[in-house]
Amino acid sequence: MNKENFRYYIKVRAALNIPASVIYDELYPVHGDQTPSYRTVRRWAQWFREGREEIEDEARPGRPITETTSENIEQIRLLIDDDPHITIEESSKYLESERLTIIPHPPNSPDLSPCDFWLFDII
Repeated sequence: MNKENFRYYIKVRAALNIPASVIYDELYPVHGDQTPSYRTVRRWAQWFREGREEIEDEARPGRPITETTSENIEQIRLLIDDDPHITIEESSKYLESERLTIIPHPPNSPDLSPCDFWLFDII
């Protein structure tokens, strides 16, 4: 059962003035750990009682785009193909203008440290 189905159920039960604790107690035996938390059920029941109609999440402004899609890959590929000598700073500015988030490289990543294999003879 997905989030929207749970919210439909909460909406109907809240319209019948059933308390959030009872709604949660009805959901948990059937769905177990997939059930939203009691706090979430209480919050959605309150919103529906206050007149909210939509069951979908509201849009969150400023939320970064972090998914890898073929469109994002194609945009970056075209950027590099147009000018292979483009700097990292220029490409970063372009990607920010397209609202694509650049995840910074960790400065001291153990996965990227130089190989210390040659030190084993010294130790």
